[in-house]
Amino acid sequence: MERRRPPRRSKGKHSLTPQEARRLRQLLGSVILFFAVFLGRMISPDGFGVAVAETVRGDTDFKAAFTSVGEAIGGGAAPAGILGELYTAVFGASATLGPAGAGYEEAKETLADGLALTVVSPSPVPSALTPSSPSPSPSPEASAEPSAAPSPSPSPYNGPALPEKTTMEYVALNLDYAAPLVGEITSSFGWRDHPISGDNEFHYGIDIAADEGTPILAFASGTVDYIGESSIYGLYMQLRHTDGTTSFYAHCSKLLFRKEASVEKGEEIAEVGSTGSSTGTHLHFEIRKDGIYLNPEYYVN
Repeated sequence: MERRRPPRRSKGKHSLTPQEARRLRQLLGSVILFFAVFLGRMISPDGFGVAVAETVRGDTDFKAAFTSVGEAIGGGAAPAGILGELYTAVFGASATLGPAGAGYEEAKETLADGLALTVVSPSPVPSALTPSSPSPSPSPEASAEPSAAPSPSPSPYNGPALPEKTTMEYVALNLDYAAPLVGEITSSFGWRDHPISGDNEFHYGIDIAADEGTPILAFASGTVDYIGESSIYGLYMQLRHTDGTTSFYAHCSKLLFRKEASVEKGEEIAEVGSTGSSTGTHLHFEIRKDGIYLNPEYYVN
């Protein structure tokens, strides 16, 4: 039987055998994969870069990876071994590629057989790297500070001319205040026919009806400005508050504090009566701000 001689190679030209060509293609595919991973790490922190950043070891020595692959080729290692060297150098022995569960062996076989690079959707980023959802804004009900009560919006005054130092406008008070008495307002702030004389006179406060002896509370914290008694107002008291505000209480049956005494908002300071010029038990209540009479209804309702 005639023995075949291996084909001669022409001088000056180096033809690759089929095995060498296949090995070269496999090596080229490995290098392409290597650079794809490298660029993914360096260029894009999102998308592919995020998936790669989770897979590629942070301490990869790329120079050593190339040296390792070169040594594998020089030593005549099989393509799968060359790919294993490259994979281990870049990804580490325990790394995974693609969807969860696609490990080292699956990636090595896929690249060795077809040198196909398939783009897969990255797996969800671990919860430790997932940006936390923004905390919901607290609802108004959960706010630590209560919202301020809406300011009254009185209708424009179109009645008779007002006396000096009076206003029908709402004026904000820089005070923590509360109604001195809860009851029916039997006479409002403004012009009226006096219940006793019948004359048309200006009423500088409001009248709040209540039973005799009902506690009268301090409109706001402050100091007793003065106390007194007259034929018109009966027993009366005035408190001086901050911000130039004063409050006046009249027709009382009893006064509980002396002049210059300090009182707290809501503290009992007197009792309802019908002293002075009065047609029934009630509290006559006035508020002034910087000497201007204000309508108390804006502050007690």
